[in-house]
Amino acid sequence: MSHEIESIAWTGEVPWHGLGTNVPQGATVAKMLKAAQIDWTVSKRPLFTTLPDSTDTMSVPGFFALTRDSDSKVFDVVGPLYTPTQNAEAFSFFNEFVEAGDATMETMGSLHGGRMTWGLASLKDSFKLKGNDQVNGFLLLCSPHRQGKSLFGFVTSVRVVCNNTLQAALGSKQTGRFTFRHTKVFDAHAQEQAKKTMGVAREDFDGFAKLARQLQGINLTEEESFKIVRSILEKNPKEVETPDELSKRSQMVFQAITLSPGANLPSAKGTGWGLVNGATYAIDHQFRKTQDRRLREAWFGRGASLKAEFVNAVLEFAA
Repeated sequence: MSHEIESIAWTGEVPWHGLGTNVPQGATVAKMLKAAQIDWTVSKRPLFTTLPDSTDTMSVPGFFALTRDSDSKVFDVVGPLYTPTQNAEAFSFFNEFVEAGDATMETMGSLHGGRMTWGLASLKDSFKLKGNDQVNGFLLLCSPHRQGKSLFGFVTSVRVVCNNTLQAALGSKQTGRFTFRHTKVFDAHAQEQAKKTMGVAREDFDGFAKLARQLQGINLTEEESFKIVRSILEKNPKEVETPDELSKRSQMVFQAITLSPGANLPSAKGTGWGLVNGATYAIDHQFRKTQDRRLREAWFGRGASLKAEFVNAVLEFAA
């Protein structure tokens, strides 16, 4: 795999990023863990350092090496309160949803040499905008093996026509976001609390459907779209007077508004939904050179927050 993605497995249709190993549809959480090669465990091991001018070692009190047990790879240095969460424990969260038929596993994998693991499940829910513009809902759960990083989950979505990814609560409060600090044991009680919190995932997705319809109803001229793109991506917006003067990334976004897949659908042509998806298409599929970096940015990096800026800018324009 690449330097960004260590391993990944997927089921169903080929995912937009095109990476990883295919697993038969209907795979259980346990099978996905194994296929994605993240069925390993981590542990806290004593930390030692060498003495000056000597080969002797001494222990480092109060600090531990967070280590993968399968190959002794050290992920981070952690403190005494840090409690490791095993991948099997974290993603057992999906079991109840999958077994009840309320969700299906889509992908699992690890980033940054195993320091970030994730599982993505389909909510088996979708909505359509004008022109049969379909958006499907998903639930993403991420378990970082790093000091100071919490286990977290949120609702995300994929626009079918162009494989754009948008967090379901962009531009609004994410009521369905769940975090869990590594100072507690992710036991049955904690998992139950997580399920209650994430139980509003479908409500969150319904809220995103309303937001999408709101964006669909906002009409934008080419000049207005240019001004929004300029305000977000240009360092000195006032100095950029025409689209030809836009920077390379701004040009990507501005062109994608009218040229990306789905741009001519009634839901998108000349609307706020079209601008947001043009920006999202450029961010997801053009900004980064490799697919693995695009995947990371779409969910976890600057790309995710940049999309939110475009949503908010369109809403502010219409206010």
